[in-house]
Amino acid sequence: MTRILQVALIVASSIVIVCFVTGKRSLSDFLHPKEGGLPAAPPPLKGDVPVLESEGYGKDPGQGCQTFENKLAVVIGSKRRKSERTVGPSWELTTEDDGQPGEFGWSDDPMSNYTSGWLDSILIPGRRVRISGTTCGSGGYLTMTRVEVVSP
Repeated sequence: MTRILQVALIVASSIVIVCFVTGKRSLSDFLHPKEGGLPAAPPPLKGDVPVLESEGYGKDPGQGCQTFENKLAVVIGSKRRKSERTVGPSWELTTEDDGQPGEFGWSDDPMSNYTSGWLDSILIPGRRVRISGTTCGSGGYLTMTRVEVVSP
């Protein structure tokens, strides 16, 4: 039993030393390296990738909302279920103009299987996209109405 604790302590100490020497703050940073705080780019999609557009929501955003067009963004988080801030499922993205992460929802609920399948293929961590959509409230409700893959 004592031997097992000694080995565990040596392994844990080694991990801490390696993370310190390499400048990583945690084991997660060491195992999942990020360039400039963003996930590494995924492999490119093969074939023709469609530009996905909403089925109608967001064309007239309503009172207290503003539209945004063609923002460059990087996906930094995986798909989440619908939350209190989004109409449909959401993804965490950071836009190049402000660099702050935000939870961006897709505007259609329910969405077609076609759209759902493509969104799952396109919006994966590290992928660069160009998005359009709406910002409502104090900027906390972010909705995508258009997604286009940007070539690396």
